Amino acid sequence: MMSRIVAAVVSIFGLSAAFYAVGSGDGVELVNVESAENGLLALESASELSAPPVLQNFYNDTYSTYHCSRHHDPGSLPDYFVIGVHKGGSTALYSYLSQHGNIRPATCKETRFFVTDKAWKKGLTDYRRLFPDTSATPGILTGEGTPSYIRIPKAVVRIADAVPNAKFIVCFRNPTQRFISHYVGQFHRERTKLSCVNYFERDRDALDTCINNYTPSQHKFMETDVQSETAWSALKRLADPTKVADAIGEAPANFASPDGTCAADDSHCKRRYCMGLNYESAVVRSVYVDQLVRWLRFFPADRILVTQSEAMFKDAPGTLNRVANFLGLRPFNEFEIERFTSANTGSSHHTSELFSTCDLDSLNAFFAPENGLFEALLIKQFPEVYSRWISWDDER
Repeated sequence: MMSRIVAAVVSIFGLSAAFYAVGSGDGVELVNVESAENGLLALESASELSAPPVLQNFYNDTYSTYHCSRHHDPGSLPDYFVIGVHKGGSTALYSYLSQHGNIRPATCKETRFFVTDKAWKKGLTDYRRLFPDTSATPGILTGEGTPSYIRIPKAVVRIADAVPNAKFIVCFRNPTQRFISHYVGQFHRERTKLSCVNYFERDRDALDTCINNYTPSQHKFMETDVQSETAWSALKRLADPTKVADAIGEAPANFASPDGTCAADDSHCKRRYCMGLNYESAVVRSVYVDQLVRWLRFFPADRILVTQSEAMFKDAPGTLNRVANFLGLRPFNEFEIERFTSANTGSSHHTSELFSTCDLDSLNAFFAPENGLFEALLIKQFPEVYSRWISWDDER
């Protein structure tokens, strides 16, 4: 595949630095082509803007999305993580956040450290080399943004052990739109030749097979299973019971499962179990309730900020100021907000012709009850977020 060269601008602390993004597929590496002299010219240009300039970036921080360079010495552990979701707006959110004058990003957005066993085995000292040392600059935060963290169970377990005081931000997108964007990306990268309809049906049928073939004796326990509590039991404990009943069309039965497995007649328990087991499925990636429940089993809700890509792209400053407040930072100023226009907003694939080849009715029907369970979780754990939630029914 021919390499792509895309001109880009990354601005941190208001300092503009020119880069060229070089790579193919998902891999993009930013190569700095500015000299120190050009950096000073950028500072002078910034001072001429009508908006008041912020603290200039004398750190000269730059970051790639996927390719991780390393500092010579270990830096600080991250203060925050953007944990997902894939194709849900996390790249845009992370890029917008990195425009804030009190943020110094990791050398790459997606370190994948907590989900890559090879990297994990190298230890935290090696991981810290991806981050600047902020210990001598109180009020300056650093972080990373690997979207697979929310869906891969071992990530939350490892993060809870290694960085227990961090905060987490997650950006959700209309599940149908996210699934289609995922499909289009896979098709363009020649990772599937299936039609959109067949791509969905393959994953849906695999999920049904898992549910229908479930037996307690073959139950596979996951890293996030704690105190013999099934995923379904955790969801019922954490979500609003009335909304749960509305979502599944009945009051949930209380099947006993003292050993952490599902009762033979508990179809809801088996469905949640199979969702967790098939977390890499394109369909399951758009089922958010189980992913968020896993994180709530390890961190309290006040350590997790739930955002919505639809709201962010309608009002990026409003969304990012909520993020800043969550992290204990001042609001974004006008100069930083102006720099949003040069941020990397990722790929949505809305303009692809393949987008129109999917069966929206089937997708919406599949995700509707899952969205209902997700809302039941939001109502109880994140009521303020739910009060301004944009209905995905309106976004179809």
